[in-house]
Amino acid sequence: MYRRTGIYCRFGIYQNGCKLFTIFRNVIKQRSLRSCFIIIAIGISVVVNTSVPIKCQSFIILSIFYKTRINKENEYFLNVYFSLKTAATWAEKGYPVACEQFALNRRPSLPSVVIPSIGKLKVNDLKDLLTVNGEGFSICFDKATGTIHSLKYGNREMIQDNKGLAFNWYRSIDNDTYTDRNYYETTSQTSLFNYVTEDSEKFATILVNAKATINSGTPVHISYLLKYMVYANGTIEVEAGFSKPEHSDIVRRLGLQLILPQTFDNICYYGYGPHENYTDRMQSTFVGRYETTPDGMAAEHYVRSQSMGNREGVRWVSFTDANKQGIKITSKDKLSFSALHFSDRELWKARHDFELENIRHPEIYVNLDCIQSGLGNASCGPLTLPQYLISENVPHVYSFRIEPVSD
Repeated sequence: MYRRTGIYCRFGIYQNGCKLFTIFRNVIKQRSLRSCFIIIAIGISVVVNTSVPIKCQSFIILSIFYKTRINKENEYFLNVYFSLKTAATWAEKGYPVACEQFALNRRPSLPSVVIPSIGKLKVNDLKDLLTVNGEGFSICFDKATGTIHSLKYGNREMIQDNKGLAFNWYRSIDNDTYTDRNYYETTSQTSLFNYVTEDSEKFATILVNAKATINSGTPVHISYLLKYMVYANGTIEVEAGFSKPEHSDIVRRLGLQLILPQTFDNICYYGYGPHENYTDRMQSTFVGRYETTPDGMAAEHYVRSQSMGNREGVRWVSFTDANKQGIKITSKDKLSFSALHFSDRELWKARHDFELENIRHPEIYVNLDCIQSGLGNASCGPLTLPQYLISENVPHVYSFRIEPVSD
């Protein structure tokens, strides 16, 4: 069948999730490939030379030589596709038979915030709240929980119902049959809330030590640390650390959750996609720049409603309104996220997909995860492999940056 229809090979270069160009496209017929291509674009020269027959059930090494002006501040990928050149009885023309992605350089570090060019901060320390104001923005912290009570850019509220970056441990899917999949009310309480303003008043550091109590039959206690660095230009850097205690199988995620107003429903992210993926379900996804919505992330339509929409390896994600105003969250190391019009507890409680339209919220539940257990196959097979579980009694730390987005 392959020899009758033929396939062609398409290579593409990607930079920071944006496609620069297609390197080549060529027919593979009757077990042979002969080609020579030169493409120059965006400062990159690519040369491909082959004159090698490809026999059935064999392989060749195809070398791609490129003279680069690769900017070390960017990230580059080579995407390779083998697609049908003509339609077959089982697929249309262009159907991808196989594909692979190769990283061409290391992921660059996130640049530091440029301090000299920003203004000064003003801190207002009240009994229950700490407010930090800068030019065109303000952020308010709840001292009792360590969460963000309010975040405003240009006098516009970014946080719905005072729920910003709360500790989040819950997810439930069919495959989690090996443990309790119910949600239990959870409380968080700070044991330390302290802040320091730098002498030049260009940034402030807020430190939070807190403990979350999951009120299950046997309560589970999880201690976690939060560090906020608030800069006078409105940039906020967040570092969070968690430790999963022993005998706490109900904890299948460690991260933070915030709730956004409904207007910020345009989602753009640079990470693994385009469909949902998890640490043990990433083979079918590529790093790229993708656009979606909360409804789009809920498009899995599982018969039994459950947690869904996760994206791994996220470099950055933005949430904007129709005027392209909103916030951007940029990972400094590791980050996975999902954004839905439902909470995970409501998804599991609903039980059926057709019920979701009755519980859909206008606001957006955004999960920003440090780590989440893999899915495994326990709904009909073996449990999650050990390397995809959340390790116990070891620190799990991640950090990210929050910035305003304006067109």
